[in-house]
Amino acid sequence: MTTSPNPEQNCEDRGGLVGGGRSLPHPGHCPAWCCDCTHHEFDPPGAITHKGSAIIATLYDEYRRLAELHIRAVYWDKPQALIGTDPADLEMPFVEVRGPGSDDAHFDLSPMQARAFAAALLQAADTTDPQLTVTPVALDGGSRTPGTALPTPPA
Repeated sequence: MTTSPNPEQNCEDRGGLVGGGRSLPHPGHCPAWCCDCTHHEFDPPGAITHKGSAIIATLYDEYRRLAELHIRAVYWDKPQALIGTDPADLEMPFVEVRGPGSDDAHFDLSPMQARAFAAALLQAADTTDPQLTVTPVALDGGSRTPGTALPTPPA
């Protein structure tokens, strides 16, 4: 997995049209992690999309070719009249996972879903890693409960 040391390197150009809107100077009301902000005039009108820097994960696709997934924080700052048009946990900042092309896979995850997905990936990696000789340690210092991705509290 790679990431850019400078968030601006992975952010879209603010000078062009992006997502049916126009890119404006970075306003002060953006989340601290926002490096690409698009003001939508048409779809949906009055909304602002905030995007963080992309982290690029390299993996194999279904044809065993190397492929990239772009993972970033996103927030649709919508007018009050549009609140409730998406699942409640996507009305707040969420995690976007997508391939680099417009026709590639695209998933949106709540922070809780992203953490559960990451934990499942860690558990599967720990299970399949032939060089793993010790019980993996969770980020909180406890070991993972066998058969789950949940940390066991330290004794």
